[in-house]
Amino acid sequence: MLLPDSQQDLAVTANEAATFILSYGNLKVATLSLKDGLWKFVYSAAFKVQNEVKPLTEFSDVDFTHQLCYGHFSPFAYQV
Repeated sequence: MLLPDSQQDLAVTANEAATFILSYGNLKVATLSLKDGLWKFVYSAAFKVQNEVKPLTEFSDVDFTHQLCYGHFSPFAYQV
């Protein structure tokens, strides 16, 4: 996916932290966070027990915490 020109230069440094909540309607799907140079993608408990919304293709196992090294947020993650 290409970002709009206004967002193409967005970057974070290794000492920054951020948290994003992914929702679909009233359903909290997952949390994406950055801390200490490590991205983490974790599905919510509510998402895990429902069966209408499918997991993201890149993060198909809802029971894993997907961790991605700083600067390498991509579908080629390792799982913990």
